[in-house]
Amino acid sequence: MLGLARRLGVRTAILGHMIGPVKDESLRAACRQILPKIDFISTRERPTSLRCLRQCGVPVKNVMVTGDETIEIAFNQAPRELGAALGANVRSAWYSGLDRETVPAIGLVIKRIAQRLNAPLEPLAISYHVAGNDEYALRLLLADGDGTESSVKDTEPEAVASVIRRVGKCRLVITGSYHAAVFALAQGIPVIGLAFAPYYFSKFDGLADLFGDGCVCIDGRKSDWAQQLEQGALDLWQRATEFKPQLIESAKRQIAASKMAYQRVRNLMEEAISPEHRPDERKKGATVPSEQAEANRRGPDWNQDVHRARAGAGARQRNPR
Repeated sequence: MLGLARRLGVRTAILGHMIGPVKDESLRAACRQILPKIDFISTRERPTSLRCLRQCGVPVKNVMVTGDETIEIAFNQAPRELGAALGANVRSAWYSGLDRETVPAIGLVIKRIAQRLNAPLEPLAISYHVAGNDEYALRLLLADGDGTESSVKDTEPEAVASVIRRVGKCRLVITGSYHAAVFALAQGIPVIGLAFAPYYFSKFDGLADLFGDGCVCIDGRKSDWAQQLEQGALDLWQRATEFKPQLIESAKRQIAASKMAYQRVRNLMEEAISPEHRPDERKKGATVPSEQAEANRRGPDWNQDVHRARAGAGARQRNPR
C-alpha cells in the first residue's frame, strides 16, 4: 500500500513503530525498496529501528525517535506518590518464546520476591487475544504449587484507563508485556522486562535505552535468569523513589517528541494540499504538466502503472461483464 501511494505521488508516513529486526530476505528486499521513499518515519525505540532503517538506506532526516504513543495517556494518570504493590505480567505466546512449563517457574520467583518485600501482588493483563491471553498466563503464574487456583479469574477485557490506574498502585512492575512496561515507566515506576525471545529482548532493550536505569531487561535465555530477576527486583524496589523523577523526565521528553512528529505529519499534509500542488488552484497562466513530464517526474514505476491501468481498462471494454 505504501509503495503504491508513493508511485501515485501521495505523501506517506509511518508513526510509532519498531522497525525490525527483519530476517526474511524477501521482506528485507521490500523494506529496502519502499522505506527510503517514505516521507517521514517515527519509531518508538532507537537500537533496533535505527539500525534497520540505516541498513535499508532511509535518510536520517526522514526519521525521528519518539517513544511509544501510549506514554502520554499513562503519564496523565500518574499518581503523586509511588504505590506499594508488586505488579506482575507474563506473555505466553508463540512469539514470546515462553512456554507453559516456564510460566510456573517465573511465578515461584515472583511470589518469593513479593514475600521478601512484604508486598501485595497486582496481576496486570494486557492482551486478551486467543494466541497470547495474559489472564490465562497469570492464572498459571500465580497458582499455588499444590494445584490451587489463583485469584485471577476470566473477565471481559479491561479498559486501558483501568489497567493504567492499577499499574499506578505499584512500586515495581515485573512484566513480559511491552505495554505493561510502558504504562509503568510513564508513571515513574521502575520495570523489569522478562525476555525469552530476541523479539522481546529488542523491545525491552529499546525501553531501557529511552528510560535509563529504571528499566532493566532480564534475558530469560540465560541459565541464571531467576537469580538475576530476584536480585534486580530487590534493587529496583529499594531505589524506586530515586528512579521516579528520572523516569518522569524521560516520559516528558518522549511526549514532546511525539507531538513534534505529528506536527511534521501536519506540515506534510499542508504542503501536499497547498495551492501550488493543486492543479485547479494554480496561478493563472500556469501550465499543467504533460503526461510525459509527469511520468519523468515520478519515475519509471509511475509509467508502468499508467500502462497497466490502460491495458486493464482496454480489456474491460473488450470483455464487459
